[in-house]
Amino acid sequence: MHIFGPWANWIETQADIVSAPVDYVAWSLIAAVGSTVANLRWPSPWDGWKEPPVINVGLVGLPSAGKSPAIDMIANPLREAERRLGDGFDAEFRDWKLVDEVARAKVADWKKAVQAAVKEGSHPPEMPEDAIAPPEPKRPRIIMSDATMEAAAQLIAAHPSGLLMLRDELAGWIGGLDKYGGGAGAERAFWLEAWGGRSKVVDRVKFEGKELFVPHLSIGVLGGIQPDRLATLILSGDDDGLAARFILVWPEPAPLTRPSKKADPEKLVDALVRLRSLKPGQSADGETYPLAVPFSGAATNLLHEFRKQVRVLEGSSSGLFLSHIGKWPGMAARIALILELLWWAADGDPLGGGPVEISAKSVAGAIALLADYVQPMARRVYGEAVLPKVERDATALARHLMSKIRREGVPERISARDIQRARIEGLRTADEVKAALGELEDAGWVRAVSSPVAPEGGRPKVEWMVNPALGKMA
Repeated sequence: MHIFGPWANWIETQADIVSAPVDYVAWSLIAAVGSTVANLRWPSPWDGWKEPPVINVGLVGLPSAGKSPAIDMIANPLREAERRLGDGFDAEFRDWKLVDEVARAKVADWKKAVQAAVKEGSHPPEMPEDAIAPPEPKRPRIIMSDATMEAAAQLIAAHPSGLLMLRDELAGWIGGLDKYGGGAGAERAFWLEAWGGRSKVVDRVKFEGKELFVPHLSIGVLGGIQPDRLATLILSGDDDGLAARFILVWPEPAPLTRPSKKADPEKLVDALVRLRSLKPGQSADGETYPLAVPFSGAATNLLHEFRKQVRVLEGSSSGLFLSHIGKWPGMAARIALILELLWWAADGDPLGGGPVEISAKSVAGAIALLADYVQPMARRVYGEAVLPKVERDATALARHLMSKIRREGVPERISARDIQRARIEGLRTADEVKAALGELEDAGWVRAVSSPVAPEGGRPKVEWMVNPALGKMA
C-alpha cells in the first residue's frame, strides 16, 4: 500500500469500514481517477507515444465478498464531485435558455425578412450573429451506467473530459452487448475502442442528418462480477481483446470486523473536483485536446526496461494471459500518470495545472503494481476462473489450509463443520465442502476417516486426516 503514498491509509480505512479487501478499494480508486482525467491529461513516455489513462477494473468474487460496498466507497464521492462541479449550473442553464430563445426569435424575424426580400426581388439580409445560440450547457457528469453505444457516445461527446462506466454487476452489461445491435459486434467493438481514446464516428446516431463524431473516445469501466459469470462472459470464446483490457481483481475475502475509524469521503471528493478542474489543451479554433505529460529521463528508462521484461515474459506465455501482458507497458504508463495525479491531488496547489512531469517514483510504483500484484492475480484469474466450480473450491480450501498450517502447524484432522465455520469463499454448504475435500483427497492432501466417537444413536462422523508432509510445503 505504500505505493499510494498519502492515500494508503485512506484506502485501508475505507476497506475496513465495509469489511472489503483493500484490493477492491485501491483498484476502484485507480479506475475512477483515470476516467476522471481521461481526456485532460495523457501520459507520454516519448514523442509518438500517448494514450489515455483509462483503466478497466473488474472486481471478482462471490456476492458476499464486498465488491459493491467497496465500489460505493468510490462511487459516492464521484457522485458528490459531480454535484459540486455542477454548482451554479441551474443559473447557467437559465441564462443560456434566454439567449437561446432570443436567437430563435431572431431566426424567425430573419426568415420573415428573407421571404419578404425574395418577394420584392431585393437582396435578402444576412443572418444576425445573435441568431445563433451557443451550445446548450450540460450538467457535469463523470459516471454513467447502463448505456447503449449510442447513449454512451452522446454522453462522452457532451462530457469530453472523460467518463466512467460504473456497473454493480458487469455480467448484465457484458451479456447485453450487441443485444440490440443485430449481432454484428458493434457494441463490443465500441467498448474495445473506448479503452484507446481514438476518434470515433458512431454511424447509428444521427443529428440533423450528421453522424456523431467523438474526437477522443475514452471511457473507463468499473464493476463487479462473480467467478462463474467471469468464466462464461469474459474468459470464454474467441479472444477479441476484452479480457486483456481489464485488470481483474480476485483477492481472498476480508475478515468481518467492526471498524474503528470513520469514513472520509470528502478527501476523495476534493481530489476529484481538483482533478476534473484541470484544463485541457485548446487549439486555435477552440477545440480541446488532452495535454501530454512527459516522462523524466529516469522514468523513461524504467519503463523501457519493463518493456524488455514483458517481451521476455511473452515468449513463455500463451492464450488470454499473453494478450493481457501485451497491454502492460501501456498500463504502466497509464497507472504512473494516475499515481502522479493522486499524489498531486492530495496536497498539491489547488490553483496549479497538475504535474508537469511523470517521475521515476510513479513509474516504479506502476511497475510494482503490475509485476507484483497484477501478474500473480492474472495467473490466478485466467487459471482458476475457467475451472469447474468444485476445482475452484478445492483450490480455495487448499489456500486456506496452507495459511492455517503456516500459522499453527499441520492439524491432525479437520471436519466439514470446521471448514464451514471458516467462511471460505465458495464453500458454504456441506455438499460443497465435501466435494472440495474429495478433490484434495484425490490429490493426497487429506484422507477421509471415521471419527472414533459416534454421536449417540448415529453413524460415526467423517473427518479428514491431514497429510503431515504439507508442513514442508508451507
